[in-house]
Amino acid sequence: MPTLILVVAAILMLPASSEAVLAQWKEPLEQADALVKAGEYEKSEALSRKVANEIVDTVGAGNLVAETLASADTLRAVAADGNRGSGFLVDSTTDAVDALPGDGICATAAGECTLRAAIQEANASAGADTIVLPAGTYALSLVAPAGSPDDDSVGDLDITESLDLIGAGRLETVVDANGVVTGDRAFQISDPKAVGVVVTMTGLKIEGGRVLNQNGAAILVDAPEAGAPEAVALHLELCQVSQNWADSDAVDADGQPVGGSGGAIFSTGDLQLVRTRIQGNLATVDGGGIYSVGALSAVDGRFAGNWAQAGGAVFERGSHISTFSRSAFYQNYAATGGAVQSEAGALQLFENCSFIFNYASQVGAGINARGTADLASCTFSENYIVAKASVGGAGLNAAGGASEIGTFRLRNTILGNNKQGNYWNPPASPEPRNCGCTGVAACSPGGQFVSLGNNLEDGDTCTLSGPQDLTNTDTQTTASVVPGGEGLTVAINPRSLATDGGPVTAGACPSVDQGQRPRPVDGDGDGTATCDIGAYERQEHDPHVFFDNWEIGDLSRWSDAVAELGSSIAATQAAAYDSFGGMDATLTGTTGRAYVEDDSPDADTHVRWSFEFNANAMTMADGSRHKIFQAFQQAPSARLVTAVLRYRELGGMDLRVKVHQDDRSWVGTAWMPIPTSEWVSVGIEWTRATGPGTEDGVLQVYVGIGPAETVQGIDNDSLGNVDFIRLGITGGADPSSTGSHYFDAFYAKR
Repeated sequence: MPTLILVVAAILMLPASSEAVLAQWKEPLEQADALVKAGEYEKSEALSRKVANEIVDTVGAGNLVAETLASADTLRAVAADGNRGSGFLVDSTTDAVDALPGDGICATAAGECTLRAAIQEANASAGADTIVLPAGTYALSLVAPAGSPDDDSVGDLDITESLDLIGAGRLETVVDANGVVTGDRAFQISDPKAVGVVVTMTGLKIEGGRVLNQNGAAILVDAPEAGAPEAVALHLELCQVSQNWADSDAVDADGQPVGGSGGAIFSTGDLQLVRTRIQGNLATVDGGGIYSVGALSAVDGRFAGNWAQAGGAVFERGSHISTFSRSAFYQNYAATGGAVQSEAGALQLFENCSFIFNYASQVGAGINARGTADLASCTFSENYIVAKASVGGAGLNAAGGASEIGTFRLRNTILGNNKQGNYWNPPASPEPRNCGCTGVAACSPGGQFVSLGNNLEDGDTCTLSGPQDLTNTDTQTTASVVPGGEGLTVAINPRSLATDGGPVTAGACPSVDQGQRPRPVDGDGDGTATCDIGAYERQEHDPHVFFDNWEIGDLSRWSDAVAELGSSIAATQAAAYDSFGGMDATLTGTTGRAYVEDDSPDADTHVRWSFEFNANAMTMADGSRHKIFQAFQQAPSARLVTAVLRYRELGGMDLRVKVHQDDRSWVGTAWMPIPTSEWVSVGIEWTRATGPGTEDGVLQVYVGIGPAETVQGIDNDSLGNVDFIRLGITGGADPSSTGSHYFDAFYAKR
């Protein structure tokens, strides 16, 4: 593709594409255009590439403009001489038809090139076309009159020829189906001429679709189910499809719902997603995000907040193979298949994928499969089912019955904290349900769940017995999500057996994890780089330091636990779920300390700690105080950060955080009031000074929902780095202090 065409398209993608912006490159582009007309193609290409490099230098790499200029092999030409031929530059956000479809000129009666007019011209011309859609919101408004044909002039945008539609980015270019007015979707893609249609959409947000008794509220990919599905193909890259609704209020002669599936996309063709988000969509029937009959692939995808009766994010049927790589399924909801549901015949391949906080009222909050699912280096964490079915699974559910052998094939995958019970109002001890089977009395060992080795489960519900499988083992995954490329994942603790617990054979795991961090890495410091189990690979000096919410009911995640005479430190399974939180540090009238210790830090110079704290109305003398958190350097020993709790009869409880400076003096926050017997969030961020005399160390503390308090100008460059921390009652207790403090959700990040 000529670079000149890409340059023109890229400039139009700039959100602030004003005359001032265009003027920077107007003269050289005119020269390049003149060279094309004179037949000097090589000279034009050289000049255009020079301009392209200048644009990338100006706007910065890593955005859609730079990516457009770098992907000439994926885009087709936009005509250099205006809105003619195979390329069209949309210059109006209104919804109006082309004045004369088929004349090769994108122009309405008002002389504007609208999105609808450009698509009409593209449909009228044979072969592939390109439409560039600058930043703006393109709301559809033309409603089909009753009884009139639904063609490309009204309602949704019908695409019947191969097309590249290029937006300025999913936050910049919005196609609003305006379904409340139109009662329609945004796009319908079909192949009435049987010539094969391939549509690529890049850098768009597609929203606002609403259809009743039809399928596909945002996009309908309409390939004949009896024919080759690849005859109609849709490729979405750097897009977002959100806030669409496929509804149904009618049934057919067999009593089945009419339409209502595919809240975002309904596809009987070939559907490919790259770095695309499917979120916040609703289907009254199946496939809240996507309903796919043909092949489906997703790379670096995010499926979040979608709802349906079955398959909250994805519902698949038909005999085909689908692939999901480096993708996240997060907070999707359904009766069955909270995130994904497959019917018999579908083969789904998942690699480097995370399923987190998905919900099903019945079974299969993660995946409910009647087809076959291969799972490689995946993580299933905190997925919940509500129903008390005796054998149904929360993470994975095999729904095919006794005859289904190998419904799930697992390797190097984590299954933990997938439970039966309401997440928002859980029982004291929700029942582990990582895996389960419906249609049979119970899962059969080696039957529905076939292990290919190196899997980690915190229970024993998946009947795993492959090489190096670990069952009834704490997974030590975080309860909060962390970025994982376009998606989200959960990290793992350094002492988790998932760290370096994967296969040792070269090439046995992907070369990167879900967030495209390299694999394998020596995460446990033993000198050998081995892949971690699951979708997250701990890096050297990983940003995630340590996490514990004590839901396992003990203190085993910590490197040490100390309870001196007259004190105690404990966690119980019940405490992990009731209002008192996970860890209990108790004093009985002595000065004994009661704390846990974590040595995961590694000479850190910048750390953020957060935890939930409840002073629990501990009995304390007026004016007495003690420490509840401390950070230290190991050798030479140095205290670096201390959080102190104080009680005053007239003022209640106060919290203060202090840091040590090089001259051993203390600086810190003012006393900050906290509730005497209620939960409060505490956050501490500490940064060591960068060098002698710089005095640029920083302490930032927040308590509750109030503004953070910041202490700057700290001189602590030579005192030391953080090697370990203590949490609990870490020192200074008055002999008159009796009672307990409660702690929960401790998290440390670099």
